[in-house]
Amino acid sequence: MTLLGNLNQEEIQHLYELFFGPILVKHQNFSYLDNIMTLLSKPNSIKTYLDKLNTQEKKVLEYLSRFRIISETFLKEKLNIILDMPLFLIEKIISVLIAKNFIFRRGNNLVIPQIFYPSEPPQIAEEQLPAAEGEYFPKAMIDLHNMINYFICQGFSFSNQLFLYKKDFQLTEQMFVNYAVLRGNEYNFVSYFFANAFISDGQSLNLYQLKSFFAMNVLERAMYMLEIISPNMYSIIKHYNQTGNSVKISRDNMFYMWEQTLLLQEFDYAPLRTTFDEIMGYLTNMDIAAKDGDSYIIKCWTKSAENNKSDLKISTNFNLFMNASALRADQYVPVLFADMKNYNSIVEYEITENSVRRGVINGYTYDNFCKFLKDNDVVLPQNVDSTISQWFEKHGSYYYATGTVFFCNTKAKAKIIQNLIENGYVKAYELKKDEVYIIPDEDRDDFFRFLDKSGINYFNKEPNIRKNIKRNNVLNIEPIISGEV
Repeated sequence: MTLLGNLNQEEIQHLYELFFGPILVKHQNFSYLDNIMTLLSKPNSIKTYLDKLNTQEKKVLEYLSRFRIISETFLKEKLNIILDMPLFLIEKIISVLIAKNFIFRRGNNLVIPQIFYPSEPPQIAEEQLPAAEGEYFPKAMIDLHNMINYFICQGFSFSNQLFLYKKDFQLTEQMFVNYAVLRGNEYNFVSYFFANAFISDGQSLNLYQLKSFFAMNVLERAMYMLEIISPNMYSIIKHYNQTGNSVKISRDNMFYMWEQTLLLQEFDYAPLRTTFDEIMGYLTNMDIAAKDGDSYIIKCWTKSAENNKSDLKISTNFNLFMNASALRADQYVPVLFADMKNYNSIVEYEITENSVRRGVINGYTYDNFCKFLKDNDVVLPQNVDSTISQWFEKHGSYYYATGTVFFCNTKAKAKIIQNLIENGYVKAYELKKDEVYIIPDEDRDDFFRFLDKSGINYFNKEPNIRKNIKRNNVLNIEPIISGEV
């Protein structure tokens, strides 16, 4: 492709106006392209125009100039990660560059003339190494499994970036700091993964997706988490793992590939805001990569630890115990009816009325509970069985009543509904505090008639029981390695 071969005729005309201004009279043999090429043939001809931009505008243009065309979907967020510039400033700079005819918008893409910052891509060198020995099962994966369970029993909500709020971060740190190798910002990696992988419609736990995840072997789980939190890095790792060998690559080359793939990767949701060093630190913790001087080794694992059935014990005081390193397809099940109380080599759970209530809201029944115990050869003491049965019956009687489920999208809306119930204006039962109510069939018409008369708005919501596990497109990184982009 020629120097300006990616521009259409209208874009070439606007580029001409950047250099020469609008043309008032166009002669018969006049060519916008020929005049631009004549200008470009002169030494330092572009510098004069670049000097009209400020430092930040030049920086954004320099990064965009790596590509002939690039999608605008989450582009601001990607540049925010790479350049550490505020989103509003990036948006403003892109608008300025378009207005001044340095770049052009074509549909949902930006088209960039390849004349402002021409550069040669680096040569990506790699050294083939033997595949990793043994079975894949690092300590960080043990932490991940148990942290997912902890998030379920705590019922955390997350920030707009899908990170933990400060108080929830502190709770997580208190639970895991003494035994886990995952640390600090990696808690937010887990929260970002958890929210994207297991939460439907921003509020409800999707048991189908949770079950699908724990049905994977441990290497598949690690790669799936990477696919969700950093699909561009997942594309890099997957590409090199196809060789069946581990690969050694310089840090500079890894950094370049990370930047290029981040800018080119298609995202269905906002990318995780993290740095290159943070994501490589996480991969090292997960034993997917290893630092070797000024290089990184991308490990290729050919064997993974498989799920097994480890012992499960319940005491007479409603406590349940499981090995932290257990690899089970039903590893998440205890937190559907119990709270995690302690994380060490043995994980301690406690069954309470509130934890049973939470399980009922998530669709877990007493029959499910009994089957889980039977499958694990656990016999409950009579007093424990009787009490837990009563809790399931008490909270399940509301949840499984025939009626309409009413979801409150804000706490303010929930307070209004609760006041109406307490004052006898409507009849409904609270299933989940400040969020979910059930309206018996015989009271449904009166309930919504009252809301309509009172001008209280509401929306219909279909229960989301199953949804395919989330996947991302794998980016072909061959053009990046070969220097084509």
